[in-house]
Amino acid sequence: MQSARTLISLWLTGAAWRWLNKPQRNINMAKPKVMIPQVMAAVEEDDCLGFCLECGAEAQPVEPDARGYTCESCGKPRVYGAEELLLMMAS
Repeated sequence: MQSARTLISLWLTGAAWRWLNKPQRNINMAKPKVMIPQVMAAVEEDDCLGFCLECGAEAQPVEPDARGYTCESCGKPRVYGAEELLLMMAS
């Protein structure tokens, strides 16, 4: 009796098999740039603070519900308001 992996390899085309078995080089296992205590402190201070999810920089002033604003540090559209981030982290 053949193993499931062998049966699947016979079923898939060569290109699909290579795609499924390619090494996972682009997995980002890095520590998050923005931490929950940091966001909680910003929400409690209520000073219109936001954070860039790309580089971790603080952005000010930003609306509490800001999403995808451009970061002044890295230039990427990854700035979110502190309250919005708190809701995102909670869900």
